Amino acid sequence: MYASALLKLKKPTIVAVTGSAGKTSTKEALFEVLKIKFKKNISKSYGNLNNEIGLPLAVFHFKRTYSGLEYSAVICWIFLKFSLYVLKILPYPKVLVLEMAADKIGDMAYLTTFVKPKVSVITNIASAHLESFQTLENVAKEKRKILEVLPKDGLAVVSRNDVENYQLGSRTQAQVKLFGEDNAQEEICQIVGEYFGIKRGDIEKTLTQIKPLAGRLNLISGKNDSWILDDTYNANPASTIYALQNLQKQASRLKAERKIVLLGDMLELGKDAIALHQQIGEQIRQQADIFVAVGEAVKAAKPDFCFSNPLLAAEFLLKKIQRKDIILIKGSQGMRMEQAVEKLMANPKQAQEILVRQSASWKAKPLVKA
Repeated sequence: MYASALLKLKKPTIVAVTGSAGKTSTKEALFEVLKIKFKKNISKSYGNLNNEIGLPLAVFHFKRTYSGLEYSAVICWIFLKFSLYVLKILPYPKVLVLEMAADKIGDMAYLTTFVKPKVSVITNIASAHLESFQTLENVAKEKRKILEVLPKDGLAVVSRNDVENYQLGSRTQAQVKLFGEDNAQEEICQIVGEYFGIKRGDIEKTLTQIKPLAGRLNLISGKNDSWILDDTYNANPASTIYALQNLQKQASRLKAERKIVLLGDMLELGKDAIALHQQIGEQIRQQADIFVAVGEAVKAAKPDFCFSNPLLAAEFLLKKIQRKDIILIKGSQGMRMEQAVEKLMANPKQAQEILVRQSASWKAKPLVKA
């Protein structure tokens, strides 16, 4: 494999990020923080290049996945870039910040055969892809393989809760640092940044300048002088709880008069799907003035109103939203909840940005427009 050979030859310092939620935003934040020290000698994985197909492409600095006739051209490009890196015609970065996903048992074991991190971050272990993993313990077993390959002078960064629940600290010979849940991303960046000798003040300044990624807790102006908290990129119970916490903070900061939640089905939760939607529903009903849902599984959450697709839900909310409402919109990628954002946002010209997604990663068929 060219990716494996290139990494063995160039020996970049790898910062790897995995977890059930928050992988991409944490990876992006770490990249910005580490750029303080490494300037142009650092690179990252782009988009969803985090699996057995995407991660090798990320090692060669590709920015998306390819299919069909493109694939043959990409193989040629990989061979060419490999040769240019080996001959030192193209410079290779000293540091790589890589996102690593595990959707099923065996994924992380395979990825760590060629990606050998110096720093490994597990953002959290929670109910995601349970159709494949079946249990949270299996999720933990797979994620912690990213810790088992760390060298003695490496760094493992994991949450306090996960260390207690899954004994992650005992699975590595590296130094282990813990973070809490309230400001997890900031703490992770502080820990990793200081490991590389970056000053705390510089880290804090950089973190204030980072803009959220599309579909990840973006605050957008909505119709009728409302606000939309767009977290439509994906959803599982852990990320939904985090989004609800963020909704509370934003509502307080903006002095919002009502909190509305529009939630689509959280997919790939296996046999626990109904119970997990019920648990999320209890939390939403404690916080939201109006709870609207899209899908079938989410009916178990006992929403105030439920619709078959996001456009119908958005049409309904257009008649309900008032000045100073804040609306959290969230759901798994397959539910296409960004369609509701497009419908409710104040500036339709932003719609193209909202609809830009990694379409190849959508697993459900497109929903029929209302």
